[in-house]
Amino acid sequence: MVPDQTHGKPRTPHGVHPPSRSGELDNRLRRVVYRPDRLAGRYIKPGDRVFDFGCGPGFFTREFAKAVGDGGEVIAADLQEEMLGLLRSKLEPEGLMPRIRTHRCQPDTIGLSPDFAGTIDAAFALFVVHEVPDPARLFREIATLLVEDGIFFYSEPPVLVPEREFSDTLALAEEAGFLLEERTWYFLNRAAVLRKV
Repeated sequence: MVPDQTHGKPRTPHGVHPPSRSGELDNRLRRVVYRPDRLAGRYIKPGDRVFDFGCGPGFFTREFAKAVGDGGEVIAADLQEEMLGLLRSKLEPEGLMPRIRTHRCQPDTIGLSPDFAGTIDAAFALFVVHEVPDPARLFREIATLLVEDGIFFYSEPPVLVPEREFSDTLALAEEAGFLLEERTWYFLNRAAVLRKV
């Protein structure tokens, strides 16, 4: 994978979180700190189709699936099949898998069928864009998936993504067709709420 050019400077993605350390991503402390149920309640309605990019072992996917209800769907996408397997093994016993479609991305593209274009109501990329070699392409693909006026919530940890990198990447999202509605903090992480225009 060749790093893209971000505002004239080569961009090198950070490493991908390994499945062997998935326990760091889904545990009781993180549920208390991040309250994924509140995030889902704020941006997801029953019946929505939601895209969870970089879902890992399903930490956010669980609450997204509860929020969409029986009439909705969550597309949980990850680069690593092992992460998707962990998600299935945890959420199947909870009865949530009928609401979840897992999808393995490719290193350089989301790779969803064109049939999904314009069908996603809300998309999330939580603590993962820094692992992507070409965020501009990622944002264009997410914009294509979203319905008109659809929401895209994006957050990055400041310990890995300094302010300058976050701002540069956010500019790429705006170039991809998103309107920045709000820059905020998600617990101690930089976050942005964007809308497809």
